[in-house]
Formats: sequence, C-alpha cells, structure tokens
Amino acid sequence: TDVPRFDHDPATGERLGLLIEGQRTNFVPNSEDPSTWNLREDMAYTGAMEDRGLTFGEFTPSAGGGGTPLIVDGVFINFTPTATGEHHGAVVLKSNGIRKVVVRRITSFSDETFIAGIDLENGTLESVNGSLAGKLTELGDGYYLFQYPFTINTTSVSGYQVSPLDTTDSDGVNSFYAAAYQYELGAFSTSYIPTNGAAAARSADTAAIDPLTPWFAATPNMTLFCDWIPRAVPSTSTRWHMLRLGGSLINGQYGFYNTMNGIARDGDGNLEITNFTYSKGELMKTALLIRDGVVFFGVDGVLEESYVSGNNAVNSTFLVLGGGATVAGHLQDVLFYPHALSDEEVLEGIS
Repeated sequence: TDVPRFDHDPATGERLGLLIEGQRTNFVPNSEDPSTWNLREDMAYTGAMEDRGLTFGEFTPSAGGGGTPLIVDGVFINFTPTATGEHHGAVVLKSNGIRKVVVRRITSFSDETFIAGIDLENGTLESVNGSLAGKLTELGDGYYLFQYPFTINTTSVSGYQVSPLDTTDSDGVNSFYAAAYQYELGAFSTSYIPTNGAAAARSADTAAIDPLTPWFAATPNMTLFCDWIPRAVPSTSTRWHMLRLGGSLINGQYGFYNTMNGIARDGDGNLEITNFTYSKGELMKTALLIRDGVVFFGVDGVLEESYVSGNNAVNSTFLVLGGGATVAGHLQDVLFYPHALSDEEVLEGIS
C-alpha cells in the first residue's frame, strides 16, 4: 500500500511506467514456500533457488513413471474459492532438463481437464488432448510466466497441477523450477501477490493530487494529459474509470465506460466517442479538459464535450488516477495545467 511500482517489459527492458491495478487476492496460501506445495506420486521437491526476487522450487520426477501425457507425477496447490465465476491462475516456470510441462485442473485425481502444454525450451504453447488456453510471456534467461483463465462453478476445493509432458525427460535427474503460484478471482490476470501461510490481498492502486486547491476556483479550469498502456479492463457490466475529479461516485467522476466503445461520464449524462478501438498493450493518449465548468474528454486525436447537469456540479477537491474499478495498466507521462488549454493545444497533445 502507498508504494509506487514502476514497471518495465521483462523481455525488452522497455519502460512501461507506473503500474495501476485494482484490488485482488491471491488464494494460494504459501506461494513463497514451494517446499509446502503438494506433490503427487513420484514427484520430489529437491531444493530451492532464489532469483528475480522470487523463491523457486526445484521439482524432479522419478524415472519411468506415468504415461503420455504424464499426469501422475506433478506439483499442485489446492485452494477453496470464495466465489464462483471467472478466475485466473499464474505460475513462473523454467526448464532444468524437463523440456515440456502440462498444466491441468485437478478437482479430483481422476479429472484430466487440461489447460495447455508448455515448451520451456522454445517458449511456445501446444494443445494437449484438444485443449489450448492461456498466455505465455518470456521473462528472459529461460524463465516464462504462464497465465491462464478458468471458471469456478462451485466453491469446493479446486487446484491446478504442473507435470512433465514427455516421459522421456523423467529420469530422476532432470527437473523444472516453479515459483509465484497465483489464483485470483477476476476477468484478467494481475501482478504477483506473495503469500506466506494464508491468502493475501493487494489494495487498489491510486495516484492522487490532494488537495487541488488553491489552483481551482469554484468554477475550475484545468487540462490533464495522461498517457496509458492498458493491460486489461473489468467486465462490460461494470462502470470503471481512469480519471476521477472530486469525491463521490456521482459528482465529478469522469472516465472510460464499459468496453471502451466510447467515453462516458458517470452520472446522469454520458458522452460517447465512437470509432475508437481499445488495444491492450498499446499506448493510449487521453485528456481531461475543463473550461469554465464545461467538461471535455479527449482520446487519440478526438475531443468531445461532455454533458454536465446542474445536479452534477464539478467537484474540484482532488484528482485521482486509477483506483476502484479501473483499467489495469501502466500510467506513463502525466501533464497537468491549472488552466484550460485551447482545443487545438489539447488535440495536439493527444495526437
């Protein structure tokens, strides 16, 4: 809480900016202690390794066991969901002789619901028994982050197992490393939340200017430019915001609405900007302009006036970037002017 997280692309080293995410909980009880993770059949925990700020467990299957795909030897973590619906899992992996692994759901030992096979040498995903889901991100030096969606239909115990995919690699010597197990409730994956002995929560990130006075008069004039790299968005049934000016959810709250088909103001008036396409991972240039109490939104070269009613007076108490039900992503350059720029100046700044 209250600690800024400046992030970069793990593969290229490119600056991404200030990480902004909503509240999430990692339901894995001991993500920081791989020695406590569950082992099946002939899988052995053979030591720990510290790297990249993570504690990796080394896991070595015995020779000759299992079948193809090898679903007997494995390492897994159970958890008890707090709600049904869409969840996401994640784990960081590295080969140490075991070239390929498979991730599958284990609601019972006879359940063979596969997610995907992972080639840890070539950095690719492959179908297993017709199943191929998830995202594999190269972290460099042979490390890969695997993130995958899954749906919980009951709050009974569930979990996911990582096992060798090719039995020829299982000789009692070859192994693989795993770290940063995470299960979270939500429509997209977020950054790793370490746990020690119990599930742990991370509060929503916010970046705030509080108070804004004496920069504003009763009828404020301001211009705010924000460059974002969105990573994911909440569900289409949720109102969510990137920018918030003022206190309550009704007065003075502005931001992107639902699926980013347009831009809207929360309250009794919506502003729609059409022909706008949202793309994860791409830079998005936005602006919030208030001129004599009239609110304008801009994004990627488009600027439109927002409707503001007499019951929705602009509240100039403070400015919040992120927080609540927000876009998850990286906040890059932010420019704030305590006066209203011209339309031409704003359009130049978001083009």
